[in-house]
Amino acid sequence: MPYLHMKEIWTPLRFFCIFLYKCIDNGSFYFRIGMGKLTRIF
Repeated sequence: MPYLHMKEIWTPLRFFCIFLYKCIDNGSFYFRIGMGKLTRIF
């Protein structure tokens, strides 16, 4: 029973970690673009 409970928690957590990793990976790319746009504005 605890194993099943852990598995129910682990699956969304794993997807969240993958999603977060992809966001950070894309985030660095978008962050550079965003900083470029900010420097262009100011």
